[in-house]
Amino acid sequence: MLTKIGYGNWTGHFEGVEVGTHYGFRVHGKWDPENGYFFNPAKLLIDPYAKSVSGKYNYCEAVFPYEARLDTATKKYTPVLLDGKLQISTLDSAPHVPHSVVVSESEEVEEVDHPCVKWRNTLIYEAHVVGLTKFCPFIPEELRGTYLGVSHPEMIKYLKDLGVTTIELLPIHSKISEEHLLQKNLENYWGYSNLSYFAPEPSYATISAQQAGGDAVISEVKQMVKELHEGGIEVLLDVVYNHTCEESSVGPELCYRGIANRQYYVHQDDNPGQLIDTTGCGNSLNFRSSKVIGMALNSLRYWANVIGVDGFRFDLMVTCARGEYGFSREHPFLVGIRTDPVLSNLKMIAEPWDLGIEGWRTGGFGFPFAEWNDSFRNDMRNFWINDWRRIKQNYSISSATAVATRLSGSYDVFHSQNQDNERGHLRSVNYITAHDGFTLNDLVSYDSKHNEANMEDNRDGTVDNLSYNHGVEGETKQSEINQDRRRTMRNLLGCLLLSTGIPMLVAGDEMGNTQKGNNNAYCQNNEISYLNWNLKPWQKNLQETVRHLNWIKRTFPALCQNSFFKGLSQALIRKNPEFPDDIDDLSWWKVDGNTFEDDDWKNSVVRSFQALFSGPYNGMENSHRDVLFVVNASNSVINFQLPAVRKWERLWNSRDATPKDFKQMQSVDVSPFSLQVFASIK
Repeated sequence: MLTKIGYGNWTGHFEGVEVGTHYGFRVHGKWDPENGYFFNPAKLLIDPYAKSVSGKYNYCEAVFPYEARLDTATKKYTPVLLDGKLQISTLDSAPHVPHSVVVSESEEVEEVDHPCVKWRNTLIYEAHVVGLTKFCPFIPEELRGTYLGVSHPEMIKYLKDLGVTTIELLPIHSKISEEHLLQKNLENYWGYSNLSYFAPEPSYATISAQQAGGDAVISEVKQMVKELHEGGIEVLLDVVYNHTCEESSVGPELCYRGIANRQYYVHQDDNPGQLIDTTGCGNSLNFRSSKVIGMALNSLRYWANVIGVDGFRFDLMVTCARGEYGFSREHPFLVGIRTDPVLSNLKMIAEPWDLGIEGWRTGGFGFPFAEWNDSFRNDMRNFWINDWRRIKQNYSISSATAVATRLSGSYDVFHSQNQDNERGHLRSVNYITAHDGFTLNDLVSYDSKHNEANMEDNRDGTVDNLSYNHGVEGETKQSEINQDRRRTMRNLLGCLLLSTGIPMLVAGDEMGNTQKGNNNAYCQNNEISYLNWNLKPWQKNLQETVRHLNWIKRTFPALCQNSFFKGLSQALIRKNPEFPDDIDDLSWWKVDGNTFEDDDWKNSVVRSFQALFSGPYNGMENSHRDVLFVVNASNSVINFQLPAVRKWERLWNSRDATPKDFKQMQSVDVSPFSLQVFASIK
């Protein structure tokens, strides 16, 4: 028996429970759905702190807390109402739901050899355990689609050669697919539908580990992290603390709803039976509750201290920082992370928005969080993709101002008058694509989404893609169109990987991976989502370009500075008039080699410019060398006079399918819609 000890806490001790024992909770209490009480002892509930779960989810009437009837036309279960009220279900759910499993894993803090990559040197690689490895030919077949496939020596070698320092895995917490997917015999492939925040998803383990049980699954997750660390690669987890798999007010009862629905979920104050949804997934976890905050913090500590990961990316994190009066950067959950001696020293990344009121909060999280920079994504897509279309159609286009701001660290978004300011651009996670949306290849190959495989009549997924097919929808054999598409991809990759800030590259973009125009492949656990490693020559060339760009970023400290540019020379920054640098740390130059004036930026037709990043003189190799971006986003060839303050050596030209030999020059013809990168010679 359990004993109530107060403040909603219960305690108990059970003799003779062995490792591998399946268990769950049956919670007795009030049945009053209109007021948010769904206690139903007929439903077996997952232990919210279970370290392992096992068993299939059988979508049937027994998983609902209320009496439900199957609509054979829609394959949807609908509530049976009596006098307009939900009726309690007496069907036992135990045979139809996953169970908690007893494991022997100790929760003692283990020594972790973190790679500790500095933010300024970080390249994040966003990947799905299955999608990255399922078709990978250099991984043994039995490890494809598994945790151990991610950390196989050949995969580590591939990532290191590419320049990756940090792999960010899409959710690996245990999951359950949503009702509308199960009706269509689909599943939540991405994993943004969590059942447990402590138990790893067992289907990503090897078959032998799944058969051996929870301890073996946990062991493989820890082995993956350890092997990636030994290869010098950090591991970040994409975590979804904003909602659970229990969906809407009339969703299934699997855990939190049956234990304490009103405490775990945000509900309407004047109608407690109705949940508030700021996530688009049917429910929002209640971060006004100390129990929810405590569970989330304990989960983070478990994955950090016991599993050994290096940080987290928080999905829709504004929901996790909503208090009684909305979002607050001083929310107890954020303060708990900020003040925790372990968590505060890990990499923390916020997706800084949700779907609620005033949900866009980019730049608002503060230490220790970096944040996804959607302004970088949108402005780069506009400048290099959407404007190309608009120029050809004689429409008005954007000026260079926005993309120049993104290249230099998004000061407008991340500057603040507080103690976080010294981190500057290192709060900006720059990205062009993410798991959600078009791949890089599809971004330049499709005008419209093609999500028919999701079986929602192509209604799902955003229509605001800022994409351009360059003349033909989808794949084509027309060489001119393919050349234009690939040059656009190189332009975007160059800006992504060399801009000031923290770049995030989506797995497969380095090889031109396609999802055939599906911009919402969350339910496609198949070849649509898996990387195709059978590469054509142009795809291998693109890989080589990414390797080369990452070499440039690593080699020249001017691209990896610690704080925002100040617009001053190093002599003034260091307050040393004898310091050997006579130009500003950041300066802008026109096509003719003269510096930009303020009025020049107001000219909306200015599409070509030069950006000079001065080396920081910090004692590192090449720290004295400056880097120059030469950008031509017009529709004609332009001759640039490079700034005469330095002599220049070309490092890269986006026009070229593969990186070419370096050339020294002071004047250069730049092709339409392309960019070149130079380093100073002193």
